Amino acid sequence: MARKTWKRGIGFERQVYQLLVQKFGEMFVHAQKPFNDYKSRVDFFVYGKNQKFGIDVFYADNIHSFQGCINAKQRIYNNANFDVVFLSANLSIDQELIDGLDQNKINKLPPNIKILDLKSFARFIEKLEPL
Repeated sequence: MARKTWKRGIGFERQVYQLLVQKFGEMFVHAQKPFNDYKSRVDFFVYGKNQKFGIDVFYADNIHSFQGCINAKQRIYNNANFDVVFLSANLSIDQELIDGLDQNKINKLPPNIKILDLKSFARFIEKLEPL
């Protein structure tokens, strides 16, 4: 099961990387960029014209594991000094469901962290201007 999850995650990360490079250029997309004094790494860090942001790609099998992933990631990124996107790779968990879970969350995410599905992420980066 771990191997299956790892393969699925790597495949999705490749797709996201290609999407980012196509939009921003290879020089401005950094994979596995360290932060928090090298204690943590963001999957991708993007430098745009007016915004820089990190992306953490994850796959949760169901809503329960989705909530667990978000809670774990929140502890890691809570003090990040840049914008962060938690990007859900599970296509069956759409933005409407994500927004509902986020609104009901007791321990709210900081304002610099967004949770997006792939469609919402594509719209998000579409609005950004590359360097």
